[in-house]
Amino acid sequence: MLSFQRIRLSHVSPSVRIMLSAAIASVFFLLCISFAIESFAHPFYVDSTPKPFQSIAESTGEVNVFFSEPIELPYSDITVLGPDGKAIDKKDVHNVNGQTSSIAASIQENLPPGIYTVNTKVLSAVDGHVVDNSFTFGI
Repeated sequence: MLSFQRIRLSHVSPSVRIMLSAAIASVFFLLCISFAIESFAHPFYVDSTPKPFQSIAESTGEVNVFFSEPIELPYSDITVLGPDGKAIDKKDVHNVNGQTSSIAASIQENLPPGIYTVNTKVLSAVDGHVVDNSFTFGI
């Protein structure tokens, strides 16, 4: 039968106790940091053309959205809805000038005044998480 001896910290020298405490604190700190980094590893919105809540004089011909990290374009989508809720994008989802952290779609020309909604659903190329985003702009 195995027998375990109980280690009493009172029998351990102060320098060993300090080193043991520092090692435990370091492991705890590294675990906290790794969870924090993982929680921020999603493609979040950085910029777009047009910008959220922007009022533009006429159709830009294309809506571009930029993210904080590369996305998997074949598994991502962007739609632009008109004031009546119908899609006005041309279903030609692409990156902006080859930037893998962007998504874009051409939109119809000569759009009537109103509020337009941009919806994106992108798959992160970094961590595989899917992130939805929406914003509006006006003409």
